[in-house]
Amino acid sequence: MRTRAGAGWLLALAAAPAGAVALDTLPLIDEPPATGLRWQVEAGHDIARPLGRAVGSDREAAAIERLSLSARWPAWQAGLTLRDMTLHDGEDLHRLQGWDASLRWHLPTDASGLTRWALQAGAWGHQADRLSQATRGSLKVSGLNAQLTRFDVERPRDRQWQLDLLGQRTLPWPGLVLTAAAGLGSSEVSNAALGGTARVGGCSHDLEFGATRLIARPGEDCTQAFIISVPNRLLKFDAQRETRYRARFMHLGAALHWRQGRWQLSGGADLQHWSRPGLDDLSSVRAPVTRVLTLATRLAHDLGPDTRLSVQLRHADHRLVGEVPMLYNARTASRFATRQTQVELALAHRF
Repeated sequence: MRTRAGAGWLLALAAAPAGAVALDTLPLIDEPPATGLRWQVEAGHDIARPLGRAVGSDREAAAIERLSLSARWPAWQAGLTLRDMTLHDGEDLHRLQGWDASLRWHLPTDASGLTRWALQAGAWGHQADRLSQATRGSLKVSGLNAQLTRFDVERPRDRQWQLDLLGQRTLPWPGLVLTAAAGLGSSEVSNAALGGTARVGGCSHDLEFGATRLIARPGEDCTQAFIISVPNRLLKFDAQRETRYRARFMHLGAALHWRQGRWQLSGGADLQHWSRPGLDDLSSVRAPVTRVLTLATRLAHDLGPDTRLSVQLRHADHRLVGEVPMLYNARTASRFATRQTQVELALAHRF
């Protein structure tokens, strides 16, 4: 059997900037409020698409909207972020929703107040109603010769849990602060069903990749065709196993922040390592992606004592792998070798 079913079901995410994970690439441990509770709301909009058009790029970027709310009191900090993402894939559009939630405990500082530590627990994930991709793959097994036209993933989602240790040190040079973060976590990628459409003997069929067999039901244009059933043991790939899996990851990052008056400039890097024992050891995964390096820089300006405008650029050497895990599977692993760049404009206000 030969198949490329689903090999391109999210190909166009090539140009899609990713949603952020529970821990930012440029974390800061800010000053606690003197008393009571301090809130912050932040709205972000990705501007990679209009920037690409301005420079004449014909690659379609994603449209991402972000809304974050956080609360800070002397020893604790909690945050919640919601995202809406529209990913372009040729003529197809994919709508995803993302979220992350975190709870941070600020450890007591030393006598000098120059060094700070914090522990953060976070959860984050993404979901969609359906991800569909046109394809021209072939499916040949036991006399069945089908020309695939579409591959569908119903209600895909990913869920991640993450624990991080953050450190921050005020350097002896004016305005300079060094931060570092290390953490580990687990991930689960799932979906409700796998299907698609194919041409069999000149007739269209609806495909259902079930737990034990592949079912091909004739479409309305094939009233004389039969329902085709193929046991999964005869297939040379397992669609369920290739798109549903558990993973573990760890990361290590560092950033440098410089503040001068109302301006702040930050730059940093984060290295992720992923382990997918049930997926990357499959023979169909020819080039598993296990390492992701992300570089980031941010320029922020205080518009007032409680309002901040910022622009952040993030660049990853493997697109989306560490950002939206549900897009990574055995059929798409080789598509993540290219880089991605995200540019976000954000406005934050404290109250």
